[in-house]
Formats: sequence, C-alpha cells, structure tokens
Amino acid sequence: MLPTKFCGLYEIAESVNLRMSKPLTCLILNLLVAMALLLTACSYSPTTPPQTTPENGFKGTVLIGGIFDLSGASAVEGREYAAGILAYNSLFNSKGGANGYKVELKVADFAAKAPLAIEEYQSLLKEGAVAFLAWDTADTLAITRQLQTDRVPLLSASYDEELVRDIKQQSYNFMLVPSYSDQIKLALLYAKRNRTEAAQTEQTRVGFLFSDDQFGRFPQQVGRDYSSSHNITWFHEGVLLPSLDQNNLLFEANRLKLAHPEYTFIQARPALTAETLKAMQAMEIPTLFLGLNYTGGVEVPQLAGKAAEGFMVTSVMAYPEEQEPGLAEIQLWLTEHPGAISASSTTKLTPLSTDKVLTPRFIQGWVTMRVLAEGIRRAVEANPPTKGQTLQLSGDKIKEGLESLREFDTGGITPSLNFSPTNHKGTDSIRIFRVENGKWKPITSYLSLASLEYQDSQPTPTPTPTITPTPNFIPVRATVNLPTPKSLATSIPVRATANPPTPIPPVRPTANPPTPLPIATPIPPPVRPTANPPTPRVVPTLAPIRSPITKR
Repeated sequence: MLPTKFCGLYEIAESVNLRMSKPLTCLILNLLVAMALLLTACSYSPTTPPQTTPENGFKGTVLIGGIFDLSGASAVEGREYAAGILAYNSLFNSKGGANGYKVELKVADFAAKAPLAIEEYQSLLKEGAVAFLAWDTADTLAITRQLQTDRVPLLSASYDEELVRDIKQQSYNFMLVPSYSDQIKLALLYAKRNRTEAAQTEQTRVGFLFSDDQFGRFPQQVGRDYSSSHNITWFHEGVLLPSLDQNNLLFEANRLKLAHPEYTFIQARPALTAETLKAMQAMEIPTLFLGLNYTGGVEVPQLAGKAAEGFMVTSVMAYPEEQEPGLAEIQLWLTEHPGAISASSTTKLTPLSTDKVLTPRFIQGWVTMRVLAEGIRRAVEANPPTKGQTLQLSGDKIKEGLESLREFDTGGITPSLNFSPTNHKGTDSIRIFRVENGKWKPITSYLSLASLEYQDSQPTPTPTPTITPTPNFIPVRATVNLPTPKSLATSIPVRATANPPTPIPPVRPTANPPTPLPIATPIPPPVRPTANPPTPRVVPTLAPIRSPITKR
C-alpha cells in the first residue's frame, strides 16, 4: 500500500494542472519530501561548519548561541549577565571583530527550565552556532551531555566542579575561575588560618546555612569531606527557606546561637543572605559569616544595612568599586553607548544606562565574552579561508584557540588566565572581600588553593627551647681592672696597680673535682720585672695541681 502521509499535497499538484493519477502523484511527492528531509538532516555536522556571508563591511559572520535565564527564578541576575555579554560583543565588533569577521550572538531564554535549555541549544546548533554561552548550573549540566558529540565549546556562569572534573569526557567546557568546590575549600583553609589566639589549641568549628534548593546544597558534601581531612569540625547545619520565612530565620538563628561556631558559611542568593544576616544580628550571635561568590553582590549591604558589616565572601572577579583598567573600560563604553543594550521581545533585557549601578553579574558577563571572543579571534587567525572561499570555522578550532590562551589579561578584573589542552580552569586564585562601612573591600591579595594546601600540609614547627646559662658560668672579659673569679682562677699575671686586690687563697682539692667550664683565655700582658720578686706558694700535691697565684 502506498504511503499517504503527504497525499494532501495532491490538491496542490492539481492546482498547477499536473495531470497524473493520485497514487502516482502521492508516490512522487513522498519521494521529494523524503529527499528534502535527508538534505536538511545532512546540512550540518560538527565537521562541516556552516558557511558565512559578508555583513555590513565584515568579511563574514561567526554565529554563537547564548542561553540565559531572562524570565525565571534568577532572571534579575541572568539579564545582567546577558547584558554584559552583549555589551562586550558590541565593543568587540566595533573594533573589527575576529580579524574582520563579525561575531553574531543569538540569545535564547530558557526561563530556568533545563529541558527548555536543551531545546534552545539544539535549535541554535541547527542554525549554525559554533560556540555557546550559558548561565545556570542546571542548564549547563544538561547541555554538557551533548557537547562532546556536537564538538562545540561552552563557557558558563556556573562554576560547578562537575563541568571540568574529567577533561577527557568533558573537553569542551571552559571555566574562567575556581569552581565552587575550590572556593569552599579555600574559604575553609582561610578560616582555619585566621582564628583568634584563644582558639588556637582547638579544631576550627564551622557552621553551614544553606538555601533549600540545588544552589544552596551543592557545596555541602564537599565542605563536610574537606573539613574532616583538614582538622576542621563541620559543626552545624541549618536550612534556609527561599521564601524568606521569618519564622524559619528565627528558628535557625536560635539553633546557631546554641551551637556557636567560630565561622558560619551562608550559601544563598543575595536577598535571602541579607535577611539571614539581619536575623542573626538581632540574636547577637558571636560568629563570623562567610559566603561564596554568588552570596555577595552590591545589593547585600543595601538590603542588610549594618547587619552586613563584617560579612565576607570569596570573590572571583573585581567589584565595581575597585579601580581596575578593565572596569574603567566598561564604564567608558556605557558612557558612550547609553541604552545600547535595550529591552526587546527578543532579549528581554533590562535597559542599561550610565545611571544604573554596575553589577558584578554585568562584569562577569563582560569578561566571559571577552575570553570567548579572543578564542574565536585566534581560531580565525590560525585558520584563514583560502582565496575565493568563505570562512569554515568549527567548534574544534575555537576550542584550540581557547586552549592557546596564556597569561591572558582581563584588565585586572581577574588574575591572568591560562588554559591548555589538559587544563580548562583559567585560574585557581581568588580574593576575600568584606563589607566595611556599606562597601565591599578586599581584605586579602589573591589566594591560591594549591599554595594554602601546601602550607596547611607542613608540620607545625617545634618552638626552639630557651637555653638557660649555667649559674656558675661567668664569661671573662679581657679588662685591666677585672678581678679573677674564684672558680676560674688562672695563672694570668695581672699588671700592678696602686691598690692591689687581696690575694685569693687556693681552693682545696676534692676527691672528684668538677670539670672546669671552658673559657676564653685572654692574651696575658708582659710581666714587668720587680726588685724583690715574690716566692710562689707551693700547693700540696693531692690532686691535679692548680696554677699558682702571683703574690703582690
């Protein structure tokens, strides 16, 4: 029996006066449709990148995809991150792009739903995207499962250790800064090394307050395991409800007050972090609070007020208040392009202008795009099209371009970044920031996890004991008017003086005389002859004969 799935097209054939029987027409149309579908399926493959076309004076375009949360649970931060990416891409293209090729970014909203992120990824891949940018841990992990097959690199705002743990199985993920796991390890060692003097004899006791979601729980097990192997007590845990429930906060504050750890980690988004700090201040809990990079933000001091004073975070990038060349470049671009990143039905981005406070998420997006753009530029430079041909740039070539970055300068926003075929973490260093007078201030230089682990592994040096000199030991100085001590009498002639000292009688020998202590013997001065030289006294020979003493 002939297939009839597309036989509704028979009427189209009749409308153009094709005189054929209906079964024959259906057969021909089915064959044509099947051939079209086959050609569509073969139009893209990881090894056959799409051809580019010139646009607005460029030699061609390189298409990349951006999948962000623009309307879901983390939409506020997601829009800021995406805006930073679009802003740097605009600057990059204004300077000629990737060796004359425009980098075109297509943005998709996955609304904090991982299945939708996969759909958007597959759609952009079919359109010809050869590299990707992502936002959250859930969507990045979902997409990662397909990267190895599709052979396209991805940079994300998620710093989950799973993304780069096995570079052989996940060789297309790139991470700019230390992972969340590395951050909590480093923060634990920082807490251990900066204890009060009174607590130096005990183990460091830490607590952990986390939001009741995937974001809050992910560093929990890493912290437990690392603490047990580094003489740190993982002392207390508490659950924070993302709904900002005040009864929940009061309950956890009471529990923490009873536990009284030295340091308490907060792993929650900025709004919940601020409410938690206020609840803890109301209970006057004597502990130091510390969080990972996403618990910090310009809004935490604003929302928590004085309760935020002293709160510390691990910072993977510079804060807006700092004076770094890379931050000055961003401010200049925003000043020259007010409202350039505007809201639309496509991007759903919040309009940015010079009166909007520059946020860490915008900076993060800017730097992430800066790294990817440099990888693309190097890939184009290393693989120029032959004469008369269009650029054929694959994800593998961009991966190689990223892996060639050495000591890459981000204008001071991060440490210098280094990638290689065996390392897809740009740096292992972070700084600790603290809220002081309502502002984030760095309180450390860049700290390396490897360096702190090495220092922690070294044995504590044994203090050098204080040597108490022997009570009878009196060092003899070569002076003119210094009488000779009894126990160290020698035969050194002494120069005559107007008031000679009374002669010291000899010391009676004992059966087991003590061994005299060694002393430095000064060079004796020459003896002047006298008219009536004294007769030396003879000491009875009962033991080793001591030196006679000259009689004046």
